[in-house]
Amino acid sequence: MSGSAGGVLDRLLHATNAHDLDAIVGCFSSGYRNETPVHPARGFTGRDQVRRNWEQILGFVPDIHATLVRSSIHDGEAWSEWEHRGTRRDGTPHLMRGVIIFGVEDEAIAWARFYLEPVQEGGGDVDRAVRMQVGDQGSQGARGSQGARGSQGAQGAPSPSSTSSPSSTSSPSSTSSTSSTPRTSSTPRTFRTLSTPK
Repeated sequence: MSGSAGGVLDRLLHATNAHDLDAIVGCFSSGYRNETPVHPARGFTGRDQVRRNWEQILGFVPDIHATLVRSSIHDGEAWSEWEHRGTRRDGTPHLMRGVIIFGVEDEAIAWARFYLEPVQEGGGDVDRAVRMQVGDQGSQGARGSQGARGSQGAQGAPSPSSTSSPSSTSSPSSTSSTSSTPRTSSTPRTFRTLSTPK
């Protein structure tokens, strides 16, 4: 990938798959701002939290492997789709997929909007999912709280680096203000699929 934002994505991908904690943290600016819109309380500010998240992720999922499925780069903004896969120390699978929008400044990630989530195997078809979202709030609330706990456990931290991630995991303290809101542009975005080492 060309450009500053693309280069930072490459560095983050390779550092993650090398399980190099210092290199992962080095992809982020000291004032990094993370927003997790689906889980607002998990937003945070600062690179120290990135390190704490990834210490836990690498500790609990020692064979984690990240795949950058697609990305679109425009100026200093990178829209990226990720998969994080591995095996937890208790033998259960770890699988997260989703999107992270990164803002890059001075060759480092300055902010992110984090949408990397644990994959739910099964769970019913789309009709059942819609009924759960708009139907009985009592049963939905119970299921929703279970989903939130599952997301935290899978990431090994309140929010990784997001994760997130990757990050994403994927990622709680103060959230960013308007400065962390991605810019919009009329320029069409071009998606390209990246091949990554297996």
